[in-house]
Amino acid sequence: MRETTTPVSAGLDARAVELLFATTSDAAFVDCGGVIVAVNRAGADLYGTTVEALIGVDTALLVPEDYRPRIVERVERLRQGLERDRWAEEEILRADGSRRDVVVRSNPITFDGEPAALVLIRDVSEHRHVEKQLARRNEIQRVFSEVAFALAMADEDELDDVITANLGVIGRAGGVDRTSVTLYHDNGRISCAYEWVADGIERQIDDLQDMAMAGFEWSGSRLLRGEPVHVPDLDLLPPEAANEYESFARWDVRSWLVVPLMVGGRAIGDVGFNAVRRHVTWTEHEIDLLLNVAGMIAMSLTRRSAARESRAARDAAVEANAAKDLFLSRMSHELRTPLNAVLGFTELLLRQPRPPADAMMLEQVQSGGRHLLRLVEDVLDISRIAAGRVSVMMAAVPIDEAVAAAVDMAVRAHDGAAPRIDVATSGAMVMADPARLRQVLLNLLSNAIKYNRDGAPVEVRIEAGEQVRISVVDHGIGIAADLIPRVFEPFDRLGRETTSIEGIGIGLAVTRSLVELMGGTIEVESVEGEGSTFRVALHAIADTARPSAPARPSSQPLRSTSTDEGDVVAAR
Repeated sequence: MRETTTPVSAGLDARAVELLFATTSDAAFVDCGGVIVAVNRAGADLYGTTVEALIGVDTALLVPEDYRPRIVERVERLRQGLERDRWAEEEILRADGSRRDVVVRSNPITFDGEPAALVLIRDVSEHRHVEKQLARRNEIQRVFSEVAFALAMADEDELDDVITANLGVIGRAGGVDRTSVTLYHDNGRISCAYEWVADGIERQIDDLQDMAMAGFEWSGSRLLRGEPVHVPDLDLLPPEAANEYESFARWDVRSWLVVPLMVGGRAIGDVGFNAVRRHVTWTEHEIDLLLNVAGMIAMSLTRRSAARESRAARDAAVEANAAKDLFLSRMSHELRTPLNAVLGFTELLLRQPRPPADAMMLEQVQSGGRHLLRLVEDVLDISRIAAGRVSVMMAAVPIDEAVAAAVDMAVRAHDGAAPRIDVATSGAMVMADPARLRQVLLNLLSNAIKYNRDGAPVEVRIEAGEQVRISVVDHGIGIAADLIPRVFEPFDRLGRETTSIEGIGIGLAVTRSLVELMGGTIEVESVEGEGSTFRVALHAIADTARPSAPARPSSQPLRSTSTDEGDVVAAR
């Protein structure tokens, strides 16, 4: 494009102006006394009219009213020589009332002997449009990035306020008048949960509660598929969107955009943008950014919902567990009192001479009472442990003595029905609570005896090192591999509740808890149909409390066997 300049105060006539117009591609006209006296074809095209229609027109009418004072001031400064001749940014008013961005250069001249101005105009509206679009795009992207960051950083308690505030940020950046979040419910109903409105715009959140989504099939079907719905002009909605038109026309909405809130491929709601005062068209890039923001809102709402559900479930579990512990504790105490009376009076009756048949029945009562008392004690222990009311008194304990005591109690508890128990000695000392260690070993031995195969021995193996490992081995029915993770869970009998084997499934749970209280570990190895090994590891300490004596090698076991009469015989 070639620039044309004319010397200040140049004298021009109609012929000279015609030649000048022919040498420039810019729109041009001569302003004489505020009236157009000559104009070229490019100028007529720029203003959207004809050359003839522009001749004699007041130049003030060719610019928007808000620009006129500024132009008058600039022309006067040029006339007085206070401002240098240059291209200036302005807007013009076309014949159809539309505005166009231009740059203008005004040169003082004389025309047919009268003071005038040669005005050159270049249309830069397309360039300005691109610049504005880029600026809007950058601003929208900046705003949306800040919104996404605010949503990501919002904690659970402030999320509602953050969503509402940032709906306003997005609404103002996008030039709309109302922004809202609508949530979808499993029953096919929808409700507006959040809303921002510009000043002077009526709120509608109270009227958009518990509506049937089926009433908006045209837009709803698209949103449920994860597609945005963009309506730059409400009047252009198709006939099948009659319900949508009626709903939005009621609120004087001119333009409408809705993007879905997607979580895991499922729409849980949408974000809507309504323009009331003017039409708004969102670009594809802006809609993509809005989809990202909607995804952040959906993720934030889902995360909070999951956290609340998890907390509610945890609170309910804690409350139920506390109620269970209280029930078990109270019931155990209530059961133990009459049981002690039954056992006490049975003991007194057995001390008196009586027929063998009566004595046998009393012994059965005593055996059943002792078994029930052990179960009650286990229940009490599990409730005390869960409540953190069990403490241990740690001391140096000779492991051989603890094992021997536990074996003796296990054999007596089974009234002569116990299998052979092979025990290897080590002479090692462990740090443990003596009473609780005997309870642990007795539980493991009782469990091994209960599930052992007839005729097979139960073994107690001891390995000494930095830790002392006590293994109780049976050769019984074993445990299926998929059930081993549940072995130490309280009240879980691994399906054995349908068998004739007695128990309520808490002995091993108590055992693990007691071992851990003593700073040890317990593990199980088992092969279904072959047997199980329960291994307890405790901290070993040096035996300084007694004179040193040669320890029996672990290859020479101490064997405790049950005779037909039920007496325990130790064979070395």
